[in-house]
Amino acid sequence: MELSGITLRRRIIVPLGIALLLILAAFISWAVIKETNTRQTYEEMRNDKVHLAFNASIENNKVTLGVALAGLTERKDIIELFKRRDRKALLALSTPLYNTLNSKFNITHFYFTDQNRINFLRVHQPDRYGDTIDRVTTLEAEQRGKPFAGLELGPLGTFTLRYVLPLIENGAIIGFLEMGMEIEHVLPTIIKQLNADLYVTLHKDTMNRNTWERGMNHLGRDAAWDRFENVVMIYEPHGKSLSKDIIQQIDHHQNIKASTHLEFELKGRTYNVGFVPILDARNQSVGDFVIVADSTDLVSQSWKQITYLSSTCVAIGVIYLFWLFPFLGRIELRLIEQDEQMSALINSSGIGIFGMNEQGDCTFCNPAGLKILGHDKETLLGKDIHSTIHHSHPDGSPYLLSECPVHLAITEGIGNQTPHETFWKKDGTSIDVSYITQPVFIRGKMTGAVVNFRDITQDIKMDQTLRIAMEEAVVANQAKSEFLSSMSHELRTPMNAILGFAQVLDTEPLTERQKFSVEHIIKGGEHLLELINQVLELNQIEAGRLTYRLEDFHAYDLMRDTLGLIEMSAKDNNIKIINETSKASLPDLKTDGTRLKQVLLNLLSNALKYNSPEGSITLSCETLPDSFFRIKVSDTGIGIPLKNQSDLFTPFERLGHDNSNIEGTGIGLTISKRIIETMGGRINFKSVEGKGSEFWVDVPITPSSQTSA
Repeated sequence: MELSGITLRRRIIVPLGIALLLILAAFISWAVIKETNTRQTYEEMRNDKVHLAFNASIENNKVTLGVALAGLTERKDIIELFKRRDRKALLALSTPLYNTLNSKFNITHFYFTDQNRINFLRVHQPDRYGDTIDRVTTLEAEQRGKPFAGLELGPLGTFTLRYVLPLIENGAIIGFLEMGMEIEHVLPTIIKQLNADLYVTLHKDTMNRNTWERGMNHLGRDAAWDRFENVVMIYEPHGKSLSKDIIQQIDHHQNIKASTHLEFELKGRTYNVGFVPILDARNQSVGDFVIVADSTDLVSQSWKQITYLSSTCVAIGVIYLFWLFPFLGRIELRLIEQDEQMSALINSSGIGIFGMNEQGDCTFCNPAGLKILGHDKETLLGKDIHSTIHHSHPDGSPYLLSECPVHLAITEGIGNQTPHETFWKKDGTSIDVSYITQPVFIRGKMTGAVVNFRDITQDIKMDQTLRIAMEEAVVANQAKSEFLSSMSHELRTPMNAILGFAQVLDTEPLTERQKFSVEHIIKGGEHLLELINQVLELNQIEAGRLTYRLEDFHAYDLMRDTLGLIEMSAKDNNIKIINETSKASLPDLKTDGTRLKQVLLNLLSNALKYNSPEGSITLSCETLPDSFFRIKVSDTGIGIPLKNQSDLFTPFERLGHDNSNIEGTGIGLTISKRIIETMGGRINFKSVEGKGSEFWVDVPITPSSQTSA
């Protein structure tokens, strides 16, 4: 694989740069939308503030009007005059009350109306009476038979909050008491909560032009009916008349009945306009609070933030690209070095390696592979592997593609290891090979396979040689076993005769010299017989003919019986035996009792033979965490030199005691080790020269005994 630094940088930096630009564009778009939404949310909150403040003021004033009327019903003198329809007396009593309510609570309307809704006294306008009251608030109070309050638009284009209280006597309405207040006094309170200008408009379709103009003139206000197309202005802040351009924007927005929020630019300034509907007693929109705010500074600040963030992102992106360019250069060099190193490793490998694509065509082959196959690059690369080197079996019969393990790695994506098959060289000769085929996956998609193979012709010849040698060794071992068996039989027969005659002679009266000679014959014969038995047993172990039967034995019984076999010898040699075992704490063992006794007896006999005069032998035990039971035999003897300890379990190795008066064959420990390990146990030791030795065997514990413990 060849790497081009320029190509790699272009492939990474160009798409990355485009991606960064797209991210920046997306970020700017998101920031603009977010800032716009933030401003819109702010305007909606301002609209909600006006709406809530207005409704709260209306509700508070309803309470004021209701309390005033409720207090009026407690005035029996006024109620009595109301029933008699005594206008003069009623006006005299009500006028001071009205003046107080007007000055303290801005109550501007005070009515007395009979049961037929005919007004017989307006306290605030005493000269007007005799007309029928058809306002919604009065009709609702009449229909419901209980107080009703609501906002009503008067013919002069002013809003009045009215509260009508029906007077009921004997279950029938005898008349109506009504109070009202114009709501303009609540506007300053609302304006204080805004960082904007507040205007009030009415829909033209809710009023008569002539009546409205007369009313505005009567109130001393500008009656500009044609100023707006669909609405009229009834309130605007002093000295803050709207420009014609802003009026056009508001008119257009109200014509299309769009949202409650409007933002537009005008002469380099940005304006936000909010609309809060004013609902009358019928819950119908009759006008709007129009909130106009100059948002130029807010928008400018938003754009400054967006510009700052965008510039910061661009700077970070540029710095990152400037850092990335040389960084990629270093990566490119590293990749080239790795590619060259990989190529060198593949080319210097003594094992043949070739690769295939999905079609089974050769894509590369290292020099070792070309040498084994007798090909060169021109005759192998691009060729179908199966038809070129793997087309036939050793006998020349066709090797089907569907059965080829190399081909299956491509078709099924499963690797395999083939220990012995045949490849065909360029010259038509065959070679024995073993190979490993592994499919190659890139980003989860299989792109081919790679095969590691080697010529195993010499391995096959060596295997054949080893097989012949093994067969010869088996024959020789069998011959040795037969020889030892025959020899032991031939030696035992005369040896038993010699021992028998010697033991008979020992019972006869002999001279001291004769008795000494006979004892030497018996001792030497027994030693030779023991040697024959141990050699035969070792041969059986090596031939795998050692038999044993695992049963449950109590550890204490085994150790007690074994100690009993050497107690007399220990006493004769003035050696003290110390038994540190306790029957109550010992488990059952899974072992062959006879074989384990044989091993323990060998360890105890060695401890006796190699002990110091008047020494001691200690038998102890412990339960190990890994479900084994350890039996330890310690002595106070001569110990084993460190240099000889590695040869302790070597057959016929007596560690320098061959010419001593200590009897032994040198194979007892070898037999013990193999017996213990055959039964699944362990044997080991530690020794200090001049101080003594400690041998131990680890025997598996019976599972039931372990559970109960």
